[in-house]
Amino acid sequence: MNGMMEMSSMMQAPRYVIIKLESNPIIPAGKESQIKLLVFDKFTQKPMAGAQVIVGIERGGAMTTMNMMGRMFQAQEQSNGTGLYVVTFTPDNNGIYTLHTHVIPPGKPMYYMMDNHIDIGVAAPAR
Repeated sequence: MNGMMEMSSMMQAPRYVIIKLESNPIIPAGKESQIKLLVFDKFTQKPMAGAQVIVGIERGGAMTTMNMMGRMFQAQEQSNGTGLYVVTFTPDNNGIYTLHTHVIPPGKPMYYMMDNHIDIGVAAPAR
């Protein structure tokens, strides 16, 4: 039952943050790309600086393959105070990739990442 509750919470909208995709979700296969994310505090509507934005990349649609590209890693915060975070990765083949994106607001414990999760799809089409 605990696993089902955990899965259910991960399928809900983020509880404390808003995560907005700022870059084109179509990226070239075999070339390093940057995906830009804007993170806002859901209650103040202001950019969230100093958060930990943790990303795991899955080859395929969300929760379909669980074929992960390495370990989870932290997105890089850009221009302090703007809430802009950059995920850099190289799609190894054409196809769909899912960015399992978790946010830990500043000063909050690690378990907040489960309440602030969203899956973002990007495509690397064949050339």
